[in-house]
Amino acid sequence: MKRKLPILFVATVIVFLTIIVFFVSNASYSRGFELDKQYVKYQVQKDDNLTCITKQMDSEYNVLNLYTLQGYIDEVKSINSISRDIIYAGDTLILPVIMSN
Repeated sequence: MKRKLPILFVATVIVFLTIIVFFVSNASYSRGFELDKQYVKYQVQKDDNLTCITKQMDSEYNVLNLYTLQGYIDEVKSINSISRDIIYAGDTLILPVIMSN
């Protein structure tokens, strides 16, 4: 009887870990193949700001399905090495967009 308890415990742990690995790998697998993050160039127009550009990219590419509004703005600023929220007409920005497979 003493020998069966450790074997049962080890078997339970192995089953539990297998289930966890299965769900974690399935979650990352499905996310990786449903969305394809790409980049587009965008020329800033008169009266543009990062919020209105984000809303425009959301209407075209549904970027707010993956980002929050502020998260997308922060990503754009990071990609383009912008430290403040100021952009100028004629600037060219690199914007992340989401392409559905």
